[in-house]
Amino acid sequence: MKKIFLILLLPSLVFSEEWSSDIAISYVKKDLSKLTSLDSECVGFYFGKSDDAKTYYSFELREIHNTKCGGDPDTAPRLASVMVFANKKINVFSLMCNSYVDINDYSWDMECPKKKYCIYPYNNPKWPNTKTSAIVSTDLSIKCPLKDNDGNDLIESYIE
Repeated sequence: MKKIFLILLLPSLVFSEEWSSDIAISYVKKDLSKLTSLDSECVGFYFGKSDDAKTYYSFELREIHNTKCGGDPDTAPRLASVMVFANKKINVFSLMCNSYVDINDYSWDMECPKKKYCIYPYNNPKWPNTKTSAIVSTDLSIKCPLKDNDGNDLIESYIE
């Protein structure tokens, strides 16, 4: 009986893949043509950070300059900032939108997705010139809570 159980369990052990930064990089490399026309050998991945649970990794993608790829070897221009999630979702930071967007929606001349802003009063002695705080959401169907986490009343909500 133990042998049968082991045989049934073996395929899942052999084929399961451990979530790591290397696997996250491999996901981006599959979609690299959505970010640049450079070959993958000419793109460097610089680790940014991950959360404690390792549900995502973030990277700076930079050009590699050498004899094969061309360019000034003393420079490494930034191509993109990406976040890669364990569920294979890839988000790219858009400078124009000042937010991360799905890699499938990303282009240098893209229209920025609409965002909902929920504005609350903010009272923190460390930042006396700050009068309000905003919760920003890209899910426009979500209603703003009437109170924030600190119990402050909703002042206003709007979509931009």
